Amino acid sequence: MHTSKHKVRNFVIVFVYCVLYFETGASVDSENNFLSLYQYEESDEKTIGNEAIFKATEFQADVQQVEGCDCKNGMCVKKCVSEADDGACKEEAKVCECSPEFGKTTSNECSYCNCGLNISCNFRQRWTGSWERTCICPENYHLGEDDKCQKNCDGDHPCQNGGECKKGVCKCKYGTKGAFCESITWCSTNCKPRLTLDCVYNQGQETYDCLCKNRSLFYDYYEERCKPCPCGKGTCGYSYNHGPLKCNCQSGYEAFKGYCKLCNCESGSNCRLDYDGNKKCDCWKGYVMRDGVCSPCNCGYFDFDNIECSIEDNVKICHCPEGRKFVNGKCRDINYCQENNTCHPTARCFDLIGKIRCECPPGYKAGHYFPEPGEPCEDIDECKDSSTCPRWKNLRCVNIPGSYKCECLEGYQPLLLKEDPRDTSCTPYSKSWVPAGIVIGVTLALILLTWRTWRRSSAEFRL
Repeated sequence: MHTSKHKVRNFVIVFVYCVLYFETGASVDSENNFLSLYQYEESDEKTIGNEAIFKATEFQADVQQVEGCDCKNGMCVKKCVSEADDGACKEEAKVCECSPEFGKTTSNECSYCNCGLNISCNFRQRWTGSWERTCICPENYHLGEDDKCQKNCDGDHPCQNGGECKKGVCKCKYGTKGAFCESITWCSTNCKPRLTLDCVYNQGQETYDCLCKNRSLFYDYYEERCKPCPCGKGTCGYSYNHGPLKCNCQSGYEAFKGYCKLCNCESGSNCRLDYDGNKKCDCWKGYVMRDGVCSPCNCGYFDFDNIECSIEDNVKICHCPEGRKFVNGKCRDINYCQENNTCHPTARCFDLIGKIRCECPPGYKAGHYFPEPGEPCEDIDECKDSSTCPRWKNLRCVNIPGSYKCECLEGYQPLLLKEDPRDTSCTPYSKSWVPAGIVIGVTLALILLTWRTWRRSSAEFRL
Protein backbone atom coordinates (compact mmCIF):
# COMPACT_ATOMS: atom_id res chain seq x y z
CA MET A 1 0.00 0.00 0.00
CA HIS A 2 2.82 2.35 0.92
CA THR A 3 4.58 1.51 -2.34
CA SER A 4 1.49 2.37 -4.37
CA LYS A 5 1.19 5.76 -2.67
CA HIS A 6 4.87 6.39 -3.34
CA LYS A 7 4.41 5.58 -7.04
CA VAL A 8 1.37 7.84 -7.29
CA ARG A 9 3.34 10.62 -5.59
CA ASN A 10 6.25 10.26 -7.99
CA PHE A 11 3.88 10.22 -10.97
CA VAL A 12 2.28 13.46 -9.83
CA ILE A 13 5.70 15.07 -9.40
CA VAL A 14 6.80 13.99 -12.88
CA PHE A 15 3.52 15.16 -14.41
CA VAL A 16 3.71 18.55 -12.70
CA TYR A 17 7.38 18.85 -13.72
CA CYS A 18 6.57 18.21 -17.38
CA VAL A 19 3.71 20.69 -17.43
CA LEU A 20 5.69 23.40 -15.67
CA TYR A 21 8.85 22.77 -17.66
CA PHE A 22 7.19 23.14 -21.03
CA GLU A 23 4.85 25.95 -20.00
CA THR A 24 7.00 28.07 -17.70
CA GLY A 25 10.51 26.68 -17.85
CA ALA A 26 10.42 25.32 -14.27
CA SER A 27 12.98 22.82 -12.96
CA VAL A 28 12.65 20.08 -10.32
CA ASP A 29 15.23 19.04 -7.76
CA SER A 30 14.29 15.37 -7.33
CA GLU A 31 16.76 14.84 -4.51
CA ASN A 32 15.27 17.55 -2.31
CA ASN A 33 11.76 17.35 -3.77
CA PHE A 34 11.28 21.04 -4.61
CA LEU A 35 10.31 22.94 -7.74
CA SER A 36 12.02 25.94 -9.28
CA LEU A 37 9.55 28.11 -11.15
CA TYR A 38 10.73 30.93 -13.35
CA GLN A 39 9.88 32.98 -16.37
CA TYR A 40 12.04 35.59 -18.08
CA GLU A 41 12.19 37.87 -21.06
CA GLU A 42 15.13 39.53 -22.81
CA SER A 43 15.20 43.07 -24.24
CA ASP A 44 17.16 46.31 -24.28
CA GLU A 45 20.47 44.64 -25.00
CA LYS A 46 23.56 46.65 -24.08
CA THR A 47 27.22 45.79 -24.49
CA ILE A 48 29.94 46.83 -22.05
CA GLY A 49 33.28 45.25 -22.86
CA ASN A 50 32.48 41.54 -23.09
CA GLU A 51 29.30 41.97 -21.02
CA ALA A 52 25.76 41.95 -22.39
CA ILE A 53 22.97 43.15 -20.09
CA PHE A 54 19.33 42.05 -20.25
CA LYS A 55 16.21 42.89 -18.30
CA ALA A 56 15.07 39.86 -16.32
CA THR A 57 11.73 39.08 -14.71
CA GLU A 58 10.91 35.92 -12.85
CA PHE A 59 7.99 34.06 -11.39
CA GLN A 60 9.43 32.40 -8.30
CA ALA A 61 8.08 30.11 -5.61
CA ASP A 62 9.43 29.50 -2.13
CA VAL A 63 10.85 26.05 -2.54
CA GLN A 64 12.92 25.52 0.59
CA GLN A 65 12.70 26.96 4.05
CA VAL A 66 14.86 25.69 6.87
CA GLU A 67 15.85 27.18 10.15
CA GLY A 68 18.00 30.23 9.48
CA CYS A 69 17.67 30.03 5.70
CA ASP A 70 14.99 30.89 3.17
CA CYS A 71 15.93 30.02 -0.41
CA LYS A 72 14.10 30.66 -3.68
CA ASN A 73 15.09 28.70 -6.77
CA GLY A 74 17.93 27.08 -4.89
CA MET A 75 18.78 25.07 -1.80
CA CYS A 76 20.07 25.81 1.67
CA VAL A 77 23.52 24.37 2.32
CA LYS A 78 26.00 24.65 5.13
CA LYS A 79 29.03 26.77 4.42
CA CYS A 80 32.19 27.27 6.40
CA VAL A 81 32.72 30.85 7.62
CA SER A 82 36.46 31.52 7.93
CA GLU A 83 38.04 33.91 10.39
CA ALA A 84 39.64 37.02 8.96
CA ASP A 85 43.13 36.47 10.41
CA ASP A 86 44.13 32.91 9.62
CA GLY A 87 41.30 31.68 7.39
CA ALA A 88 40.50 28.76 9.68
CA CYS A 89 36.92 27.54 9.73
CA LYS A 90 35.13 29.12 12.66
CA GLU A 91 31.55 27.92 12.22
CA GLU A 92 29.13 26.64 9.64
CA ALA A 93 26.21 28.75 8.44
CA LYS A 94 23.28 27.88 6.23
CA VAL A 95 23.37 29.85 2.96
CA CYS A 96 21.31 29.79 -0.21
CA GLU A 97 23.02 28.32 -3.26
CA CYS A 98 21.28 28.83 -6.59
CA SER A 99 20.24 25.96 -8.80
CA PRO A 100 22.03 25.57 -12.14
CA GLU A 101 21.13 28.29 -14.66
CA PHE A 102 20.15 30.66 -11.80
CA GLY A 103 21.94 33.63 -10.27
CA LYS A 104 21.57 35.52 -7.01
CA THR A 105 19.70 38.77 -6.75
CA THR A 106 19.67 38.91 -2.94
CA SER A 107 21.21 36.71 -0.28
CA ASN A 108 18.29 34.29 -0.36
CA GLU A 109 16.75 34.78 -3.82
CA CYS A 110 17.84 33.27 -7.14
CA SER A 111 16.52 34.26 -10.57
CA TYR A 112 16.88 32.60 -13.94
CA CYS A 113 20.28 33.58 -15.33
CA ASN A 114 21.30 31.18 -18.07
CA CYS A 115 23.89 32.63 -20.46
CA GLY A 116 24.94 29.33 -21.99
CA LEU A 117 27.64 26.77 -21.50
CA ASN A 118 30.89 28.00 -19.90
CA ILE A 119 29.59 31.58 -19.61
CA SER A 120 29.59 33.37 -16.27
CA CYS A 121 26.21 34.75 -15.29
CA ASN A 122 25.17 37.06 -12.47
CA PHE A 123 22.80 39.90 -11.63
CA ARG A 124 23.31 43.51 -10.74
CA GLN A 125 20.75 46.00 -9.50
CA ARG A 126 19.92 49.16 -11.40
CA TRP A 127 19.12 52.50 -9.81
CA THR A 128 15.44 51.85 -10.56
CA GLY A 129 15.54 48.76 -8.35
CA SER A 130 15.22 46.25 -11.20
CA TRP A 131 17.79 43.53 -11.74
CA GLU A 132 19.88 43.04 -14.86
CA ARG A 133 21.38 39.82 -16.07
CA THR A 134 25.05 40.08 -17.02
CA CYS A 135 26.72 37.51 -19.28
CA ILE A 136 30.52 37.58 -19.22
CA CYS A 137 32.32 35.74 -22.01
CA PRO A 138 35.78 34.18 -21.53
CA GLU A 139 38.86 35.97 -22.79
CA ASN A 140 39.12 36.26 -26.61
CA TYR A 141 35.35 35.74 -26.92
CA HIS A 142 32.45 38.16 -27.34
CA LEU A 143 28.70 37.87 -27.02
CA GLY A 144 27.10 37.46 -30.44
CA GLU A 145 23.69 38.44 -31.71
CA ASP A 146 22.34 35.02 -30.75
CA ASP A 147 23.32 35.65 -27.09
CA LYS A 148 26.11 33.10 -27.33
CA CYS A 149 29.81 33.64 -26.79
CA GLN A 150 31.67 33.66 -30.07
CA LYS A 151 35.39 33.41 -30.77
CA ASN A 152 37.08 36.72 -31.62
CA CYS A 153 38.46 37.09 -35.13
CA ASP A 154 42.25 37.32 -35.54
CA GLY A 155 45.01 36.12 -37.81
CA ASP A 156 44.26 32.49 -37.02
CA HIS A 157 40.50 33.01 -37.24
CA PRO A 158 39.97 35.48 -40.12
CA CYS A 159 36.66 36.84 -41.35
CA GLN A 160 35.33 35.13 -44.46
CA ASN A 161 33.62 36.36 -47.62
CA GLY A 162 35.27 39.78 -47.51
CA GLY A 163 34.35 40.58 -43.90
CA GLU A 164 36.54 43.00 -41.94
CA CYS A 165 37.87 42.24 -38.46
CA LYS A 166 37.51 45.22 -36.09
CA LYS A 167 38.41 44.84 -32.41
CA GLY A 168 37.88 41.09 -32.54
CA VAL A 169 34.45 41.30 -34.19
CA CYS A 170 33.77 40.60 -37.88
CA LYS A 171 31.95 43.34 -39.77
CA CYS A 172 30.25 41.32 -42.49
CA LYS A 173 29.48 42.46 -46.02
CA TYR A 174 25.95 42.67 -47.32
CA GLY A 175 24.37 39.23 -47.66
CA THR A 176 26.65 37.44 -45.17
CA LYS A 177 26.37 36.76 -41.46
CA GLY A 178 27.80 34.62 -38.67
CA ALA A 179 30.67 34.97 -36.22
CA PHE A 180 33.13 34.89 -39.13
CA CYS A 181 30.72 35.92 -41.93
CA GLU A 182 30.71 32.31 -43.01
CA SER A 183 26.98 32.15 -43.73
CA ILE A 184 25.60 33.46 -47.05
CA THR A 185 22.00 34.66 -46.84
CA TRP A 186 20.84 33.49 -50.27
CA CYS A 187 22.44 30.05 -50.10
CA SER A 188 19.64 28.59 -47.98
CA THR A 189 17.19 28.81 -50.89
CA ASN A 190 19.42 28.86 -53.99
CA CYS A 191 22.03 26.70 -55.74
CA LYS A 192 20.24 23.38 -55.34
CA PRO A 193 20.71 20.45 -55.33
CA ARG A 194 23.87 20.66 -53.26
CA LEU A 195 25.04 17.33 -54.62
CA THR A 196 26.01 19.09 -57.85
CA LEU A 197 26.25 22.78 -56.87
CA ASP A 198 28.27 24.98 -54.52
CA CYS A 199 26.96 28.32 -53.30
CA VAL A 200 29.70 30.96 -52.97
CA TYR A 201 29.77 34.68 -52.21
CA ASN A 202 30.58 37.16 -54.99
CA GLN A 203 32.37 39.98 -53.14
CA GLY A 204 32.52 42.31 -56.13
CA GLN A 205 28.78 42.27 -56.78
CA GLU A 206 27.78 41.44 -53.17
CA THR A 207 25.56 38.57 -54.21
CA TYR A 208 25.80 34.79 -54.52
CA ASP A 209 27.10 32.59 -57.33
CA CYS A 210 26.25 28.98 -58.09
CA LEU A 211 29.27 26.92 -59.11
CA CYS A 212 29.12 23.43 -60.48
CA LYS A 213 31.09 20.95 -58.40
CA ASN A 214 32.49 19.81 -61.73
CA ARG A 215 34.36 23.02 -62.46
CA SER A 216 34.63 22.15 -66.16
CA LEU A 217 30.90 22.92 -66.37
CA PHE A 218 29.08 26.18 -65.77
CA TYR A 219 25.69 26.81 -64.21
CA ASP A 220 23.04 28.25 -66.52
CA TYR A 221 20.74 30.38 -64.34
CA TYR A 222 18.05 30.43 -67.00
CA GLU A 223 17.99 26.68 -67.55
CA GLU A 224 18.95 25.99 -63.88
CA ARG A 225 21.40 23.26 -64.76
CA CYS A 226 25.11 22.63 -65.29
CA LYS A 227 26.30 22.37 -68.87
CA PRO A 228 29.52 22.70 -70.89
CA CYS A 229 30.88 26.24 -71.28
CA PRO A 230 30.52 27.47 -74.90
CA CYS A 231 33.27 30.09 -74.58
CA GLY A 232 36.01 27.85 -75.95
CA LYS A 233 39.35 29.48 -75.09
CA GLY A 234 38.10 30.89 -71.81
CA THR A 235 35.83 30.39 -68.84
CA CYS A 236 32.17 31.25 -68.39
CA GLY A 237 30.98 34.00 -66.11
CA TYR A 238 28.06 36.36 -65.73
CA SER A 239 27.46 40.05 -65.83
CA TYR A 240 25.92 41.84 -62.86
CA ASN A 241 23.16 40.00 -60.96
CA HIS A 242 23.41 36.78 -62.98
CA GLY A 243 22.74 38.51 -66.27
CA PRO A 244 23.76 37.28 -69.74
CA LEU A 245 26.68 34.91 -70.19
CA LYS A 246 30.10 36.55 -70.11
CA CYS A 247 33.23 34.89 -71.51
CA ASN A 248 36.51 35.44 -69.65
CA CYS A 249 38.89 34.75 -72.54
CA GLN A 250 42.51 33.68 -72.51
CA SER A 251 45.26 36.03 -73.67
CA GLY A 252 45.10 36.54 -77.43
CA TYR A 253 41.33 36.02 -77.55
CA GLU A 254 38.40 38.39 -77.21
CA ALA A 255 34.76 37.66 -76.40
CA PHE A 256 32.39 37.82 -79.36
CA LYS A 257 28.74 36.70 -79.24
CA GLY A 258 29.18 34.07 -76.56
CA TYR A 259 32.56 32.57 -77.45
CA CYS A 260 36.25 33.52 -77.46
CA LYS A 261 37.56 34.50 -80.87
CA LEU A 262 41.22 34.81 -81.85
CA CYS A 263 42.36 38.44 -81.70
CA ASN A 264 46.11 38.93 -81.82
CA CYS A 265 47.97 42.09 -82.84
CA GLU A 266 51.67 42.85 -83.07
CA SER A 267 53.66 44.35 -80.21
CA GLY A 268 52.76 47.91 -79.30
CA SER A 269 49.01 47.55 -79.73
CA ASN A 270 45.82 46.20 -78.19
CA CYS A 271 43.45 43.98 -80.10
CA ARG A 272 39.67 44.39 -80.16
CA LEU A 273 36.79 43.11 -82.24
CA ASP A 274 34.32 45.44 -83.90
CA TYR A 275 30.56 44.86 -84.12
CA ASP A 276 31.02 42.41 -87.01
CA GLY A 277 33.85 40.52 -85.30
CA ASN A 278 36.65 42.03 -87.39
CA LYS A 279 40.02 42.53 -85.72
CA LYS A 280 41.10 46.09 -84.92
CA CYS A 281 44.52 46.99 -83.56
CA ASP A 282 44.72 50.08 -81.35
CA CYS A 283 48.27 51.39 -80.99
CA TRP A 284 49.71 52.15 -77.58
CA LYS A 285 50.74 55.67 -76.65
CA GLY A 286 54.08 56.35 -78.33
CA TYR A 287 53.16 54.13 -81.29
CA VAL A 288 51.41 54.96 -84.58
CA MET A 289 49.98 52.79 -87.32
CA ARG A 290 52.39 52.42 -90.22
CA ASP A 291 51.75 49.94 -93.04
CA GLY A 292 49.29 48.03 -90.84
CA VAL A 293 51.77 47.71 -87.96
CA CYS A 294 52.11 49.88 -84.84
CA SER A 295 55.55 51.48 -85.01
CA PRO A 296 57.33 53.57 -82.34
CA CYS A 297 56.81 57.32 -82.72
CA ASN A 298 57.93 59.48 -79.81
CA CYS A 299 58.36 63.25 -79.78
CA GLY A 300 60.01 63.45 -76.37
CA TYR A 301 60.82 61.62 -73.18
CA PHE A 302 58.31 63.61 -71.19
CA ASP A 303 54.63 63.97 -71.96
CA PHE A 304 54.04 67.27 -70.19
CA ASP A 305 53.07 69.01 -73.45
CA ASN A 306 50.63 66.33 -74.75
CA ILE A 307 52.55 66.05 -78.01
CA GLU A 308 51.07 63.76 -80.65
CA CYS A 309 53.32 61.98 -83.08
CA SER A 310 52.56 60.92 -86.65
CA ILE A 311 54.53 59.54 -89.56
CA GLU A 312 53.87 60.96 -93.01
CA ASP A 313 55.97 59.88 -96.00
CA ASN A 314 58.39 58.19 -93.57
CA VAL A 315 58.90 61.50 -91.74
CA LYS A 316 58.05 61.90 -88.08
CA ILE A 317 55.87 64.93 -87.35
CA CYS A 318 55.17 66.23 -83.86
CA HIS A 319 51.81 67.91 -83.31
CA CYS A 320 51.33 70.28 -80.39
CA PRO A 321 47.95 71.21 -78.89
CA GLU A 322 46.06 74.14 -80.39
CA GLY A 323 47.76 77.46 -79.74
CA ARG A 324 51.23 75.94 -79.49
CA LYS A 325 53.93 74.91 -81.94
CA PHE A 326 56.84 72.51 -81.84
CA VAL A 327 60.13 74.42 -81.48
CA ASN A 328 63.49 72.85 -80.52
CA GLY A 329 61.89 69.68 -79.14
CA LYS A 330 59.22 71.46 -77.08
CA CYS A 331 55.76 72.87 -77.54
CA ARG A 332 55.78 76.62 -77.15
CA ASP A 333 52.94 79.15 -77.08
CA ILE A 334 52.23 80.89 -80.38
CA ASN A 335 52.04 84.71 -80.24
CA TYR A 336 49.51 85.23 -82.98
CA CYS A 337 49.65 89.02 -82.59
CA GLN A 338 53.28 88.89 -83.67
CA GLU A 339 53.00 86.17 -86.29
CA ASN A 340 49.58 86.86 -87.80
CA ASN A 341 48.06 90.14 -86.65
CA THR A 342 44.93 90.68 -88.73
CA CYS A 343 43.56 93.56 -86.64
CA HIS A 344 43.17 97.03 -88.24
CA PRO A 345 45.94 99.50 -87.27
CA THR A 346 43.39 101.50 -85.28
CA ALA A 347 42.56 98.41 -83.17
CA ARG A 348 44.56 96.63 -80.50
CA CYS A 349 45.53 92.93 -80.80
CA PHE A 350 45.24 90.52 -77.85
CA ASP A 351 46.77 87.04 -78.02
CA LEU A 352 44.49 84.24 -76.77
CA ILE A 353 45.05 80.47 -76.76
CA GLY A 354 45.04 79.50 -80.40
CA LYS A 355 43.56 82.78 -81.69
CA ILE A 356 43.61 86.57 -81.46
CA ARG A 357 41.04 89.17 -80.42
CA CYS A 358 40.77 92.73 -81.70
CA GLU A 359 39.64 95.52 -79.37
CA CYS A 360 39.16 99.24 -79.91
CA PRO A 361 41.12 101.58 -77.62
CA PRO A 362 39.21 103.83 -75.19
CA GLY A 363 37.33 106.58 -77.01
CA TYR A 364 36.93 104.51 -80.19
CA LYS A 365 34.28 102.05 -81.37
CA ALA A 366 33.52 99.68 -84.23
CA GLY A 367 30.45 98.04 -85.70
CA HIS A 368 30.88 95.05 -83.30
CA TYR A 369 31.73 94.93 -79.64
CA PHE A 370 34.96 93.21 -80.68
CA PRO A 371 35.89 94.42 -84.17
CA GLU A 372 36.34 91.80 -86.83
CA PRO A 373 39.82 91.30 -88.35
CA GLY A 374 40.52 94.33 -90.57
CA GLU A 375 37.56 96.34 -89.23
CA PRO A 376 38.64 99.92 -88.30
CA CYS A 377 37.89 101.67 -85.05
CA GLU A 378 36.30 105.14 -85.31
CA ASP A 379 36.61 108.04 -82.90
CA ILE A 380 33.64 108.59 -80.60
CA ASP A 381 32.37 112.22 -80.66
CA GLU A 382 31.50 112.68 -77.00
CA CYS A 383 30.48 116.31 -77.66
CA LYS A 384 27.28 115.13 -79.34
CA ASP A 385 25.99 114.41 -75.87
CA SER A 386 24.71 117.66 -74.33
CA SER A 387 25.53 116.41 -70.86
CA THR A 388 29.22 116.46 -71.76
CA CYS A 389 30.69 119.81 -70.63
CA PRO A 390 27.21 121.32 -69.94
CA ARG A 391 26.67 124.99 -70.76
CA TRP A 392 24.97 125.68 -67.44
CA LYS A 393 28.43 125.18 -65.99
CA ASN A 394 29.75 127.80 -68.46
CA LEU A 395 31.61 125.12 -70.43
CA ARG A 396 31.93 124.14 -74.04
CA CYS A 397 33.00 120.71 -75.37
CA VAL A 398 35.95 120.25 -77.72
CA ASN A 399 36.31 116.78 -79.30
CA ILE A 400 39.84 115.40 -79.60
CA PRO A 401 40.98 111.96 -80.95
CA GLY A 402 39.93 109.31 -78.45
CA SER A 403 38.64 111.82 -75.91
CA TYR A 404 37.37 115.39 -75.32
CA LYS A 405 38.12 118.47 -73.22
CA CYS A 406 36.02 121.13 -71.51
CA GLU A 407 36.89 124.81 -72.02
CA CYS A 408 35.42 127.90 -70.35
CA LEU A 409 33.03 130.07 -72.30
CA GLU A 410 34.06 133.62 -73.24
CA GLY A 411 34.08 135.87 -70.18
CA TYR A 412 34.98 132.98 -67.88
CA GLN A 413 38.27 131.59 -66.69
CA PRO A 414 39.30 128.28 -65.05
CA LEU A 415 38.75 128.31 -61.33
CA LEU A 416 41.59 125.88 -60.66
CA LEU A 417 44.21 124.28 -62.84
CA LYS A 418 43.49 120.53 -63.06
CA GLU A 419 45.34 117.73 -64.80
CA ASP A 420 42.23 116.29 -66.46
CA PRO A 421 40.89 118.78 -69.04
CA ARG A 422 37.49 117.07 -68.83
CA ASP A 423 37.11 118.18 -65.21
CA THR A 424 37.24 121.96 -65.69
CA SER A 425 35.39 124.42 -63.43
CA CYS A 426 34.88 128.03 -64.54
CA THR A 427 34.37 131.35 -62.77
CA PRO A 428 33.52 134.84 -64.20
CA TYR A 429 36.57 136.71 -65.52
CA SER A 430 37.49 139.88 -63.45
CA LYS A 431 40.35 142.47 -63.88
CA SER A 432 42.70 142.90 -60.99
CA TRP A 433 45.42 145.57 -60.31
CA VAL A 434 47.26 143.30 -58.03
CA PRO A 435 49.27 141.54 -60.73
CA ALA A 436 50.16 144.89 -62.36
CA GLY A 437 51.23 146.37 -59.03
CA ILE A 438 53.42 143.39 -58.40
CA VAL A 439 55.08 143.79 -61.79
CA ILE A 440 55.67 147.53 -61.29
CA GLY A 441 57.05 146.99 -57.80
CA VAL A 442 59.45 144.33 -58.95
CA THR A 443 60.60 146.55 -61.85
CA LEU A 444 61.30 149.56 -59.58
CA ALA A 445 63.17 147.35 -57.14
CA LEU A 446 65.42 146.09 -59.92
CA ILE A 447 66.10 149.63 -61.15
CA LEU A 448 67.01 150.81 -57.63
CA LEU A 449 69.26 147.84 -57.05
CA THR A 450 71.03 148.43 -60.36
CA TRP A 451 71.56 152.15 -59.60
CA ARG A 452 73.07 151.48 -56.16
CA THR A 453 75.37 148.88 -57.59
CA TRP A 454 76.55 151.35 -60.24
CA ARG A 455 77.29 154.11 -57.68
CA ARG A 456 79.30 151.76 -55.51
CA SER A 457 81.35 150.64 -58.47
CA SER A 458 82.03 154.27 -59.52
CA ALA A 459 83.22 155.27 -56.03
CA GLU A 460 85.63 152.38 -55.85
CA PHE A 461 87.01 153.28 -59.27
CA ARG A 462 87.75 156.88 -58.22
CA LEU A 463 89.64 155.73 -55.18
